[in-house]
Amino acid sequence: MNRYLKLVHMELGRFRNIYLSLFALILLVQMGGVWMKAQDLIQRAGKWHNGGLEAYLEYTAQAGKANFADVMSNSLFFMAPVFLSASVLLLYIFMIWYRDWLFKQPFIYRLLMLPTQRYHLYFSKLSAILIMFLGLVAFQLLLLPLEIGLFQSLVPAELRETISTGDFIRSQFMLQILLPSSFMSFVIYYGAGLLAVSVIFTAVLIERSYRLKGLAAGILYVALSVFIVTCPILIPFLMWNTIIENYLYPMEIFILELILGLIVGVISIWTGLFLIKRKVAV
Repeated sequence: MNRYLKLVHMELGRFRNIYLSLFALILLVQMGGVWMKAQDLIQRAGKWHNGGLEAYLEYTAQAGKANFADVMSNSLFFMAPVFLSASVLLLYIFMIWYRDWLFKQPFIYRLLMLPTQRYHLYFSKLSAILIMFLGLVAFQLLLLPLEIGLFQSLVPAELRETISTGDFIRSQFMLQILLPSSFMSFVIYYGAGLLAVSVIFTAVLIERSYRLKGLAAGILYVALSVFIVTCPILIPFLMWNTIIENYLYPMEIFILELILGLIVGVISIWTGLFLIKRKVAV
């Protein structure tokens, strides 16, 4: 366990500079966006009757009071850094393996020669990805009350409505996925994410084990995994107006998808562990 934790710490340390840059990007862009949106709202309201309280009251009579969700929903200032950070982590799912083969003296040689079980290497990379993603989500959750507070401190009370952090999260579909309201939703969403990461890990290890042939096999493995997990939805849709239309209830489809997802996940992890133990070489 101690060696596994050291590997996790090492993986987090290797990504530290980029990871902290993502934190800074989210903080600066979102906070700057809140300030700019607040100033824009005040300026638009101030154009009525040369500003002042009377102008604010007339503006809200025409346009209604604004709240944080109205101003920041679908705003690039809010969405862009989130999508960019998610994209960087998605790319890093591949790079966390491939960077070990870079340069003349590949770092993977040192990793494979460590006096520890190779499955520690696999699970340390998987754990690092999960920790980094949860860290960004937690940072965004902590940042939301500060952003709402900044907006409400900048905008006069005559122009705005008060909104809670929970209300804002419920108004955003993306945040409902990242910050699910129930434990079951958390297990489903993040379980699906772990499944996707394990499938990608296996595809990368297939490619690293068999190179050119492995590249085609890895792509085929990803496509087959996606088809297996989604077939309870795809097959009835593709065979619409046939005898199996509406054959399964929604709960039955969900349970079937859950079972298939678990099967694919177990196969992916087992295959990945087998490859890194028996096939992967420098």
